[in-house]
Amino acid sequence: MFADDTMVFFKCSSEATIELRGHLDIYCQASSQELNFAKSRLVFSPNVPIELKESISRILTIQASLVMGRYL
Repeated sequence: MFADDTMVFFKCSSEATIELRGHLDIYCQASSQELNFAKSRLVFSPNVPIELKESISRILTIQASLVMGRYL
């Protein structure tokens, strides 16, 4: 991970996702920074139903992935 990378953990629900999206939008406005959704990934617990994974991915406009990826 790099200094500007961030990992966020939250409950997998539509309500929590909408709330997280709102917090991310507020952060971007306050900091004048933007999230790079093309470089962002969602990684879910195996216990999360596929329909919920797809819903969360749509709400956040972030692609789901099976692994977090590799750094350095």
